[in-house]
Formats: sequence, structure tokens, C-alpha cells
Amino acid sequence: MLGQTVWAPTTLYSFCSLPNCTDGSNPVAGLIFDEQCALYGTTTSGGGGHGTVFKLTPPAEGQTVRTETALYNPLGNATAGLIFDKQGALYGTTVEGGSSGNGTVFKLIPPKGRSGWKETVLHSFSGSPNDGNFPAAGLIADAKGALYGTTQYGGSGDCSIGGFNGCGTVFKLRRHGTE
Repeated sequence: MLGQTVWAPTTLYSFCSLPNCTDGSNPVAGLIFDEQCALYGTTTSGGGGHGTVFKLTPPAEGQTVRTETALYNPLGNATAGLIFDKQGALYGTTVEGGSSGNGTVFKLIPPKGRSGWKETVLHSFSGSPNDGNFPAAGLIADAKGALYGTTQYGGSGDCSIGGFNGCGTVFKLRRHGTE
């Protein structure tokens, strides 16, 4: 076709290339960059069985393949993308896991020195009508650090799909003492 630019794909990394898929498999969410052009994302499978949060470090000069590092193996499938805060911490959601098995919002704090990324579960969804469950989408943050997201099920709506009640919720998580 005249006048059109042809786009050519380059494979940067192929998942499940390590024994027992410890690098993860089945990435379905978007990616984000850090200041050094490393890519971060999630996989829904592999790792410890429930996917991974991974980092793809830029390739050495003259190379095209990035180095993959599994940063975290969540206890519930991570199907959504990640966000950074100003301190470099990552935030994400899992659709399973947590204290009731209904999903979580988690925070990964970057390593200091030789330690690895530190994981904190900020919220475990209870599945109750007011709380919701199955937070399958990504998060956004406001200027004060509050996190916003959605759950696929829960809430007060009159839906019953696959054994889950409710038609979903929009939630806000904030630190105690902030608006």
C-alpha cells in the first residue's frame, strides 16, 4: 500500500522459558516503564502458580532480548496492570487470594540494598455486598495517594453470575487520616 508505514514486531521476551514457568506465563495486562526504560507487568499463570509481577530490563547494546525478573508471586491471579507512586512503589490487584479469597490490592516497595521487593497487602476483599470481590481491572491514584478501582462482583445490585452476587463496585482506598 502506497504511503503507509509498515510496522514490524520484535519479540522482547518469551514467557515460560524457565523451568516450571518460574518467570510466569500468560500476560494479559498492559505494561508500564520506569525511568531506566525497564518494563513492568503481570502474568496470570506460572511463578508460584498464580502468576507473577515481572520486570524486563533493557537489553545490552546491540541486543534485542530483555532480561526478565519475577519480582513477586501473588497469592491470587494478577490480571490487571500496575501503577507506580512517586517513591517507585508498584501497586496492583489480584482477582483471588487475600483473607477471604476474593482478591486483593497490593503494594510492592522497591528493594534497598540487596533485599528484594517487599509486598504489603493493602486490602483483602471480603466479597460482602459493600466490599465487592474480583478486582480484575487496574488502579488509578489521585494526588493525595488514594487508590481507585473496580470489582467485577459485589455491591448491592441484583445480579447473580456464576455463584457471585452483586453487579460490581467502584472503590476508593486511602490511608487512615487522609481524605
